[in-house]
Amino acid sequence: MVRSTLLEIIAVNREDLMQGSNTALNILTMIHRNFDDVDDEDVVMSVALNDSVARMVYHADYDRAIEMSTRILDRFTNSLHRYFITRHLGIIGRCQALSGRFKLAEETLLTALDIVDRQLGASDEAYRHHADILHDLAMANSMSQGPPEVSMVYLEQALQILNNTAQEVRKGVVLMGLGNIRYSQQKVQSALEYYLMASLIFDEQSNFSNLASVDSNIGLCYTDLDIMELAESYLMRSLDLRQKIGNSDEIAISYYNLGRMYEKKGNIDSAMLHMLSCRDHASRSVNKHVYTLALESLEKLSQLKGDSMHAEIYNNDRQRVQFI
Repeated sequence: MVRSTLLEIIAVNREDLMQGSNTALNILTMIHRNFDDVDDEDVVMSVALNDSVARMVYHADYDRAIEMSTRILDRFTNSLHRYFITRHLGIIGRCQALSGRFKLAEETLLTALDIVDRQLGASDEAYRHHADILHDLAMANSMSQGPPEVSMVYLEQALQILNNTAQEVRKGVVLMGLGNIRYSQQKVQSALEYYLMASLIFDEQSNFSNLASVDSNIGLCYTDLDIMELAESYLMRSLDLRQKIGNSDEIAISYYNLGRMYEKKGNIDSAMLHMLSCRDHASRSVNKHVYTLALESLEKLSQLKGDSMHAEIYNNDRQRVQFI
């Protein structure tokens, strides 16, 4: 197979992995089975990048993803493939942020950004990568409770860069990020406007993971605005899309959001059923945050129903999770 064709196959697989597609995992296995003997430096670095993405997306195993990409960077210290160097740095920075190491994340992402600025040429892919790093810097700042204005600046810079490209999907992702900042500031109407703009970009065929995320966010906004019919519609569509994808973490989040919505409506029985489903899906994840949230909600809902026995059971389960 021509090397350029193989690199394209790996790149397409990477995009599908980022979407959380189960089929993409099978294809990644096939890539390893058929091409592990290919020792071209750029092919090795590209496949390794997919492996790191898979650990991050499907397992929330951020330490392992960091370890895998760090090992590749150590192996190819003097590589001329600067694009793959920065992509691995981007994954490391994102995983550092997702695992709460915000200062390290900022340092790593700024290093990647410097290489992109100085060493990558002008192309749609370079602009997209530049924007992705800015997006992750905004995420790290937001997660560390940094000033929202800093995150907004990063995201507005990313949007400006992408406006000169055909990278419509990435524009939608940045719009979602801007919505997330507004939502964190409790500016729900403003957040909703950004989310609705993003939803016009994504489609159910090629951007189902992003569409599921933005539908979920729109549903949360409508829940907060007490527009429950629209909230339920968007949250159910998000759940349906995530079930098609098959990612347990994302399915758990959808069930959690639906449970929260039904609780606000006063439908405690439906809230309980959806939180139980959330718990069951979240129990399969390495990251136990959503699992713990589900147990907290189940304890609260049991108390509302006057069921002290189950409330105590959920409380004990939650305490055990903290020591795992």
